[in-house]
Amino acid sequence: MIRRKLLSVPAVLASSAFIAAPCSDTDFSGYLVLRSAAGYQHLYDGPLKFQMEAGVMLARLEYAIMAVTRAEHVYIARFSEAAPSVHFHLFPRTQAIAAQFLRENPDAEHGVNGPLLFDWARRKYHVNQPEELSAATIAAAKEIRAALRTRKAAP
Repeated sequence: MIRRKLLSVPAVLASSAFIAAPCSDTDFSGYLVLRSAAGYQHLYDGPLKFQMEAGVMLARLEYAIMAVTRAEHVYIARFSEAAPSVHFHLFPRTQAIAAQFLRENPDAEHGVNGPLLFDWARRKYHVNQPEELSAATIAAAKEIRAALRTRKAAP
């Protein structure tokens, strides 16, 4: 059982190198952040084992997020603007969120644009502290954790 916590948010997946948990400032079911537990600023700062584990964890998380949320895509991004250490955002893009984005952004030139949708969702579902995350977001995190336990590797 994973007992580590990050910012009062229950961990979904943890190892000596990484911790994955719901995004602490966006209340959106299935949206996770995979953070370096060692605090490396760049992937190349870590040893090869760390670099390889990043890929394996991203693949496992993508699979579990898609299985739980029924997302068509999982956006995976690394910006490191607000926090300088290695961390990845994993955001499930479902049909429902794409339709909501298009309804609220009728002037979108090319339909769904991943980076714009991601930015819009982070603003729309923003919360000020992790304790404001909804029961649905926490429940989705628990379902993702369970999906990871039942399938040890990505397909």
